[in-house]
Amino acid sequence: MIHQYKNNGYNIVMDIASGSVHVVDDVVYDAVALLEPVIGEVMSPVQIPETARKNAEAELSKTYPAEDVKEHWMRSRS
Repeated sequence: MIHQYKNNGYNIVMDIASGSVHVVDDVVYDAVALLEPVIGEVMSPVQIPETARKNAEAELSKTYPAEDVKEHWMRSRS
């Protein structure tokens, strides 16, 4: 289960299953919100379905520069 919240200007994403706490930028915060319902709860890393990735990328590009969105996708694959 993923919990997201903003506190004192920080975007915080918590993975309850692993106990991980991440401070992320706005693009990643919004991407998690878009993809979490599609992927659901997983216990290990999974590949994001191509359709879901394209839909999320299109939605994020409405708010953020397309270059920023593509940069985040490339970083997540490495």
